Amino acid sequence: MDLGKLGGALLKAGAPMLKNLVENAVGGVGGKIAGGIIESLAQELGTPATSDAVADAIERDPAGSAPIVQSIESQVIKSFDIGTGDLSNYVAMLRDDQKADGLLTRIWRPLFAISYTVLFAMQIVTFLWLLWTDRLDAIIKLEDITTYLTFMNVAALAVLGIQIWKRTEEKKAGL
Repeated sequence: MDLGKLGGALLKAGAPMLKNLVENAVGGVGGKIAGGIIESLAQELGTPATSDAVADAIERDPAGSAPIVQSIESQVIKSFDIGTGDLSNYVAMLRDDQKADGLLTRIWRPLFAISYTVLFAMQIVTFLWLLWTDRLDAIIKLEDITTYLTFMNVAALAVLGIQIWKRTEEKKAGL
């Protein structure tokens, strides 16, 4: 399967996002997405569902296949879209926080991000220090709270990750 050949054909047909999705697919979910894209393209172009057959069909008739390829790219983009309404609601919430009367309401998100980052770094440094100083007895004693620390870190990282992800989306949207 020559995904590079298909990627080049998709780029020529005006579908750079599909090119990136197909070329960077490596098994798992990415492979399923690329396979679905290839199947959709093959069905619309009337070719076998292989990357080479789809690439050949696009290269044989670039002008005729470009609208089909771009239409499928548009469908894929819509399926990955987080929704501008969600982003707008999140931005409105952040702006409301900034205008709030209470200091804590205005600064809790950045305060959480900074404090959690410091605490997480302290956990890592402590663990590494215990390893470095050969204090395995202390590490063994930590097994009692490992489950607690794991769940606390997962919860905090989830909040922090969503906060960073939404902030990144906000920046991309220019809000």
